[in-house]
Amino acid sequence: MNSKKLSVRTMGTFLGLVCGIVLNHQAVHADTNEQENPRVATSLVETTESTANINNTELSNTNTQTTVTNNQESPNLTDTPTTYPATNDVVGVSNSNVADMNNDASNSDIVNDYSDSVASDNDGTSTVNDTNNVVVNNDESAATNTPLAQGTWGTSKWDYTQDGADYVLTFHAGTLGTGGINQSKEFHDVPNLKSNNYDDSYKQITEIVFDKDVVANVNSSKLFEGLTNLKEIIGLKNLDTANVTNMTNMFSGCESLISLDLSNFDTSNVTDMYEMFQGCKSLTSLDLSNFNTANVTDMEAMFYYCTSLTDLNLSTFDTANVTDMSWMFQGCTSLINLNLNSFNTSNVNRMAMMFESCNSLNSIDLSSFDISNVTNATSMFENCSSLTDLDLSNFDTANLYYSFRMFENCKNLKNIKFGSKFTLSKGGVIAEMFYGCSSLKNLDLSSFYTPVSPDFSYMFYDCTDLTNLDISHLTGEQNKVYIFFNTNNNLAHIVVGPDVRLEFSNIQNRVGQIMPGTNKKVISNDWVAISGYQKGKHYTSDELANLIGRDQITTYEWDIGQSLDDQEVKAVTRTINVHQPNGQVQTENQTAMIERTVHYNDDGTLTYGDWSKAQWDNYPVSAVAGYQASMDNVVAQGIDGDTQDQTVDIYYTPIEQTVTIQYLDPAGNEVGTQTLTGYAGEIYNLHYRVPNGYELIDQPQTTITIDASGKQVIQAYVEDQIAQSSESKTMLRVINVHYPSGATKHENQLAVLHRNLYVDQVTHETIYGTWSTGNFDEYHVPVVNGYTASQPLVQGVTVTSADHSVSTIDIYYSQNS
Repeated sequence: MNSKKLSVRTMGTFLGLVCGIVLNHQAVHADTNEQENPRVATSLVETTESTANINNTELSNTNTQTTVTNNQESPNLTDTPTTYPATNDVVGVSNSNVADMNNDASNSDIVNDYSDSVASDNDGTSTVNDTNNVVVNNDESAATNTPLAQGTWGTSKWDYTQDGADYVLTFHAGTLGTGGINQSKEFHDVPNLKSNNYDDSYKQITEIVFDKDVVANVNSSKLFEGLTNLKEIIGLKNLDTANVTNMTNMFSGCESLISLDLSNFDTSNVTDMYEMFQGCKSLTSLDLSNFNTANVTDMEAMFYYCTSLTDLNLSTFDTANVTDMSWMFQGCTSLINLNLNSFNTSNVNRMAMMFESCNSLNSIDLSSFDISNVTNATSMFENCSSLTDLDLSNFDTANLYYSFRMFENCKNLKNIKFGSKFTLSKGGVIAEMFYGCSSLKNLDLSSFYTPVSPDFSYMFYDCTDLTNLDISHLTGEQNKVYIFFNTNNNLAHIVVGPDVRLEFSNIQNRVGQIMPGTNKKVISNDWVAISGYQKGKHYTSDELANLIGRDQITTYEWDIGQSLDDQEVKAVTRTINVHQPNGQVQTENQTAMIERTVHYNDDGTLTYGDWSKAQWDNYPVSAVAGYQASMDNVVAQGIDGDTQDQTVDIYYTPIEQTVTIQYLDPAGNEVGTQTLTGYAGEIYNLHYRVPNGYELIDQPQTTITIDASGKQVIQAYVEDQIAQSSESKTMLRVINVHYPSGATKHENQLAVLHRNLYVDQVTHETIYGTWSTGNFDEYHVPVVNGYTASQPLVQGVTVTSADHSVSTIDIYYSQNS
């Protein structure tokens, strides 16, 4: 929606608050519309029978009336529907005209209240000026701001308007109803909207707008499902999803949506995202980097047939609790970049059709995948016709039962790397697994081990370029295991195990062809056992297919006749055992093949050529957080005839981790640090060493479990330590009694005052307490006969710190007359 449309829509809402929404006279006339559309006629008649009091002034008209309900964002107006005279012109409505129509000048005050609050837009879409006239740009129809329908879903009020060619559904503050818009009856049968061959009016919706404070229902499944003409959702940031647990099919079938702003979506409580974006055919990108998926268990068909998506970065997804990823990306035919590096699939049990028909993907990095609990991988990569290489060396198929059509029609797939744990030991449904993989030349399935008898039918059908195949460990009950080939003149080297039946179809004349990988020509259409069972024996394709009783691994090749030269092949293996910190051992076997020419001399002796050269590739050792591997990588090594099999063991030792305690003052300033060390997983009892002069504000945590990040920080808040002491001050009052005899008596009175001292141990600032008070007792002056003292009594007094520390009182006697 362009800014101009937004401006008109916003202005329309404002006009509705100030002077009412103007409706067509006939559209609200009860007698006329009741037959054409009873629901609208009845609703509007009931509404127009009420009048609103604004500022205690009743606005009414005996003619046809139009009713508008107060907008939620304008608290100065009453929520009671306000009734105004109808008109067919929306070009201009002045406050004075409204007042005149109602014979009450108080209406002008309503407009005046808002006349200064809205500025004129530069594009002329709306203006409220000082003359109290409201002007609406008339480049849009009068129906733009007239609700076609209104209602309440859950506690959220909604209105349905037409804006040119757009049909706009707006939700206002409140909580939405449960389920989806297309499931709520009130959106199925909106009057006068069943046009353009839409059997349900909700299908006409092209825009949805969310006002502020709209709360999504806990069950928001199918919220926008089936809104096939929905092109834009405005204000998704206003939709509060914090309490939502169910987002299944939330945007399912929104095939006209071009973009989605989900940057404010809170998915922290969501457990189910089944088919969330299914069928969003027009979306070209999705930014889901802020999605919290820690509680999600179901992602089945989440992006099913999002056919326009080209890039999808899910590296922030936490999938530790997900159990179902089947159909997750099926039909994402434009997807070129897919980042799944953070995927934890250890709890997933279904991956059927997960990438089916992602035919633009050139590569998929599945190094983080753990499929040890997956039971169903049917058609997992079917029709991924742009894939050229697949590294599945980390796949553990301990529980895999369904691998039916797993790689079917991956027409450009040239290399598949299987690891030692890709065994298919559950047997199950394996038929058509490599059906149509017409670019595969070499397929090493030596890790495949099937102690039970699965269905192998059509397993290699239309693998027309397959030259070398090793199925040496496929086993089963005799005469029950079949490997099927067709139109395959290139298959020249087969390694099979006991009890495996080979079935061939349409094998044509090969005589005169060059044996693949050699410069030798084929001299017959026979197969020759070059090792194993009945070595040297020739078989036709039919004979080989009907062969039973094979009791050992046997290699068959095309018949290239007796040669004076032969090739001796030797496999040299380096076994790398990576001892994981959890006690598990990950084994990687690097096998290099070297060969040399063997010449048969006329005298029966053999002459050997030099061994060819090969290499064990560099093997990078995976980093484990909190641990140091005994070596970072096993270096590449050249192989020759003298090289023997080797075993390399790699161990991990824990790395000492650092934990920092930050001591912060109440303002958050760091005043000191303390460093702790330990190893990942250890529980450490914390002993705080508070910086000198500070003390803890409260008791922080007492233990910490050390992790492998090396970045753990504990924050402890401290405050200045205050040391308390005291000081005293002695006050002295000296009373000197001067006797007539000339002698002087000194009477000393003492009072000791005290106060507390508070010393900040950081700033050394001293805060002084209040001095205590003391007392000097009253003193009775001695009586001398014949004489009168200058004062008979020295009064007792309270002594404070403000008094002099020493005071003197002199007493004299005078002789009586």
